Amino acid sequence: MSAVEELVHKHPWWDLAELILWVGTRDPMTIARGRTIFDDEQRWERTLDELRKGAAYDWWVSARQVILAGGLEVTYVADGGPRKIEAHEAPHLEFMFVLLQSSSSDDPFLYWNGPYLCWKNDLWGPSRLNNALVKAADIVKAFPPQEPPALAAPQKGQRGPASSMPAIRKELEKWIEGGHKRIVEELKRWTPTERTSSLLRLARALAAWASANGGKETKPGTIEKELRPRLHEAYKLI
Repeated sequence: MSAVEELVHKHPWWDLAELILWVGTRDPMTIARGRTIFDDEQRWERTLDELRKGAAYDWWVSARQVILAGGLEVTYVADGGPRKIEAHEAPHLEFMFVLLQSSSSDDPFLYWNGPYLCWKNDLWGPSRLNNALVKAADIVKAFPPQEPPALAAPQKGQRGPASSMPAIRKELEKWIEGGHKRIVEELKRWTPTERTSSLLRLARALAAWASANGGKETKPGTIEKELRPRLHEAYKLI
């Protein structure tokens, strides 16, 4: 049994902070170290501390896209007990995360995107879904632990990560090969809040895919410009 399989077996449900941390690190030991802390509050604080050390916002963006696309099984505690969020309900969710350096008051949380507000600290705000947990097996499936080989390491003498464009081009070809079903699935996964299809949406989806898989940040406009002929082919299959 691999380290990832053992982790998922021992801890089948992860909290939202662990989800974000996994997206950024893909390291089972990082999650496992936090799980050695049995006090939930202390473990939560330790995970938030780990997030403060990394590019937590970018990791959250990738996690948010997949959750809102219904790609992860999520549960929370409602008035009647634990409740699973169905895939068709995912578009009505919102995933909030504004990590402060000195406080956990803006830690990650989910809420229904609608007129569901509560009175807190003399302000009206979104009502959190209590004890939201995400299925670990879904997390590691959506964000595999290994570094994708298509995203090349920097060449000798080169500053920063290598261009993600070759990997993006290869991924787009896979989408085209998969036809209408594959392209629609990828659009829903990576750009869940958009409802219209366009070349730019395809480019944004590919940019989100590259970011989530450890690639160098690539602007959607650049992708649209460089891959326009193949994006047209993909668009015709939608």
